[in-house]
Amino acid sequence: MNANESKFAFVTGTSSGIGKATAEELLSKDWEVIGTARRDANINNKNYEHLNIDLIDLDRIVNEITRNLKSKISDGKYDRIALVNNAAGTGELLKLEHLDPGKLRDLYTLNTVVPVWLMGFFYKNKSKNSKLRVIDISTGAAHQAYPGMAAYCGTKASLLMSGKVFAGENSEDKNLAFLSYEPGTVDTEMQLEARSQSQVEFPSVEMFKAMKAKNILVDPALVAKEIVDFLENNESGYSQRRFGVKS
Repeated sequence: MNANESKFAFVTGTSSGIGKATAEELLSKDWEVIGTARRDANINNKNYEHLNIDLIDLDRIVNEITRNLKSKISDGKYDRIALVNNAAGTGELLKLEHLDPGKLRDLYTLNTVVPVWLMGFFYKNKSKNSKLRVIDISTGAAHQAYPGMAAYCGTKASLLMSGKVFAGENSEDKNLAFLSYEPGTVDTEMQLEARSQSQVEFPSVEMFKAMKAKNILVDPALVAKEIVDFLENNESGYSQRRFGVKS
């Protein structure tokens, strides 16, 4: 990467965990960052702007992103633009027959609909000469069926496949690089939520408790460094990686 490049990133879910750590790592490397979350991010940096938006509110997110970002990424100001689709929820950690259809719809909006739309929005509106880096934060649950996690597994599997299609559709564009990134078992609020469920309602709860007991949860700051390393490199095309694995 050219040290004199102008750089802009949009990161979802910056109030805590991987999203906040990624925003802070980007800011330390002279990126301009806009983040979004339902809560304040508590990031004090002149190059950071926060949008308090619930990504389940589809109409509002489309309007706010269009108003705040369309001209910003299309005017040619930035040499390098990044989208980090990080925000996600677990949904109801219940057996499939107990899932509420309204909550299921909301989770698909948050975990799949919005990040897929954002990929298309950024690609369509960015300046032709700007390098675009897109990361979808994935999970082993996109590949593996965990009892009590039908909603989460389904939304993440859908996002994984959508990212492959997006990258494939634009495989000739050398200014585009796409990464489906699995951070592994990260010490986040999502892990805490999973551990707090009952065995009866959430059959996989003991797996999450064991991760904590074995002290194998990863610091979000370490994950953020790998994310930003990808955003700053000059490769193109599609890649799929896990935390700690270079290729």
